[in-house]
Amino acid sequence: MRTTKYILSTMREKPSESDTISHQLMLKSGMIRKISSGIYTWLPIGLRVVQRIEKIIREEMLKIDGIEFSMPILQPVELWNNSGRYNQYGKELLKTIDRNKNTFILGPTHEELITEIVKKEIHSYKQLPITLFQIQTKFRDEIRPRSGVVRSREFIMKDAYSFHTTSSSLEKTYNILYKTYISIFKRIGLKVVIVEADCESMGGTLSHEFQVLSKSGEDTLAISNKSNYKSNIKTVKKVFSITKQLDKHENIKQKIPHSTKKFSLLKKNKNVNLDKVKLAKLILLKAKKNNLFKIVCFVIENNNEIDISKAKITNLLTDPIIFLNQKEIFEILGKDLDFKEINNSLLIKLIIDDSFISEKYLLTQLNNKNKFFTLINLKKDLIKPVFINIKNVNQIKYLKEKKEFKLHKSIEIAHIFKLEKKYSRIIKAKVKKKNGSSTFLKMGCYGIGVSRIIAAFIEQNYDDKGMIWNKNIAPFQIAIIPINLKKSSEVQKITSFIYKKFKSENINVLLDDRKEQVGVMFKDMELIGIPYFIVISTRYLKNKSIEYRNRLTNTTRIIAINEIFNFVKNKLL
Repeated sequence: MRTTKYILSTMREKPSESDTISHQLMLKSGMIRKISSGIYTWLPIGLRVVQRIEKIIREEMLKIDGIEFSMPILQPVELWNNSGRYNQYGKELLKTIDRNKNTFILGPTHEELITEIVKKEIHSYKQLPITLFQIQTKFRDEIRPRSGVVRSREFIMKDAYSFHTTSSSLEKTYNILYKTYISIFKRIGLKVVIVEADCESMGGTLSHEFQVLSKSGEDTLAISNKSNYKSNIKTVKKVFSITKQLDKHENIKQKIPHSTKKFSLLKKNKNVNLDKVKLAKLILLKAKKNNLFKIVCFVIENNNEIDISKAKITNLLTDPIIFLNQKEIFEILGKDLDFKEINNSLLIKLIIDDSFISEKYLLTQLNNKNKFFTLINLKKDLIKPVFINIKNVNQIKYLKEKKEFKLHKSIEIAHIFKLEKKYSRIIKAKVKKKNGSSTFLKMGCYGIGVSRIIAAFIEQNYDDKGMIWNKNIAPFQIAIIPINLKKSSEVQKITSFIYKKFKSENINVLLDDRKEQVGVMFKDMELIGIPYFIVISTRYLKNKSIEYRNRLTNTTRIIAINEIFNFVKNKLL
């Protein structure tokens, strides 16, 4: 491609509306232009990057026998009403009404629609498992679009959906997609951090996020430097302690501020240094176990929160998990709450966070016969206490107190889910099993934010000159910069020869044939982020050589003209 036949829309000044490095460089290099809040046009340079990323994704999905298809952007609102996500998404759903007064939404995702399609097209276990994918524009009515294409109203996504009759089949495909995503991001050149995540509004039993560390990111990851533990702080479950659950009840309300009066209530304990005793809160809930509801009481430090995913590992909790209300708590414990009664109750299983394992005492905030704070001797008062790590290490306050953890800002670029039967039950999507009976389909969902990948890559790969693309996703793999092109016939001849040769070899090349100063040409090519340059000048043509520059390593080399083609081809392999 010749620049004189192309739209090269670089900017000299820093864009005033940019709020992140990626947004600034995408505007400055002419990749995108803002049309409205959160809505952008992809200009030719930007679209080429989009297309190259899509090509990598498509190739990797086809390797695992994914089948590409395309669903409509408009979705009937009834599908979302049936799944309950119409209210769940709320104002983020972009809606439109047609001439017949029918309401449609512009799809932010397609779980309901794909399940409806598969319900009609897949009828037998012999057709499964199957993985379907599409690359499409999505929409959400962001309340505050920001960070360019990271948080926009219109965005490009690859979404895939797998369908199964058994959990083992779903598990196998989930792991295959997990590895496929790693391969995709490796080819793109992204360094990703994978964390187990919350299923949130999507539903299901398990999900993982693929995150890219960036100072401009909206998410925050907690990463341990002593173990492989990594997590996203947005998975924090805001649960209530018994004290908070009972806060509105007249018999429990306390007029004395805890921070100033709690120790005065325990003056009789002269042998205990109360300043060093940890304050605990109790979280009382019930969960289904073997078709029966079991009551569990978790004890955790007052400034921490419980991690439900860790609590489930105890094999005491399975969905649905229900936090007891005031009435239920009083029915079980009475209004004179007593920690020891909880411990001795055959109805309640007591689990204590392992942060108390080396402690002798703890203080609880229970109204034991009008004494709001109760001192518990962990060795004498409790019968074989069970200590398990149930704290949510994602909590920022906790992490800042623990030197082994560091908090990192990040951008989420992909998310995969085990949805199980959530949508197939709602939409009544069943297939015949081998024995002739019918079963609801099990489902997996696997999304990649194509737009976000571009922003995330830039956040990891830039310098003071501009972006630094790698050869796999660069808009052009190599730039030719001829010096004095209009004045030297020799420069014209060699430039034309090299340009045509690269074109014939299907190398993505950009020839800067503008009437511009050399400095301007260099600045534009560096800003765009093209990884390799060839500089043609009379200085080196005397020796039948040209100058090669590597943007990635910031190195230069003089190479004979007859060797440049093989040299570049080897670089692009």
